[in-house]
Amino acid sequence: MFFRRKACRLTGVATYVSPDSKEFTILQNNFREFDYLLDGVHGIFHVTISKAQLILSPAYDHGAKEEILQKEWLAKYTELIS
Repeated sequence: MFFRRKACRLTGVATYVSPDSKEFTILQNNFREFDYLLDGVHGIFHVTISKAQLILSPAYDHGAKEEILQKEWLAKYTELIS
């Protein structure tokens, strides 16, 4: 899942929803599995996405395979933190 050298560029409009709003109460239902964290939430950003682009590392342009990139980058970061 990590270190695949991929990203997503999103374009859209974000609005801040404060905890004292009716919309916040509605939106927080989407976070039921994290309900233990909701007391510390000071707002929710609601984003309407109008465009999404997949961004790949230039390594893919040269024939790199996802599985190999993932293993190599995981090894690099593991070495850095050990």
